[in-house]
Amino acid sequence: MSRIMIVDDEEAIREIMTLFLKRDGHDITAISSGSEAVRNFKSSLNSGAPFDLVILDANIPGDIGAVEIIKSIKEHDPDISAVITSGDSVGGAMKKPEDFGFDRALKKPFKSADLINLVKSLVNS
Repeated sequence: MSRIMIVDDEEAIREIMTLFLKRDGHDITAISSGSEAVRNFKSSLNSGAPFDLVILDANIPGDIGAVEIIKSIKEHDPDISAVITSGDSVGGAMKKPEDFGFDRALKKPFKSADLINLVKSLVNS
């Protein structure tokens, strides 16, 4: 079982991703803000129960965005796998995720199978 953190400001997105991934046997922590995500990530790492993967929404209004979040997280765990998600595929991190600290990008809306296959490819590698 993999530990996955989902960070998205939209509750419906967090809920559906949580549902898809829990059905696939993963332990999910869903968070609505970037600053809370960084705190939670550090706490989990320090407690000996680190995350295997983080899935970050590119834009979180009124808070730090995915690029800032992954930069902070990678200071504590440079090997963490990360996915950026967005409904807008024109941005830099969505076009070239590896240039911004991400392993992959996932365009919204996506199918459950796309999410599950992406997660499997990252947590099993």
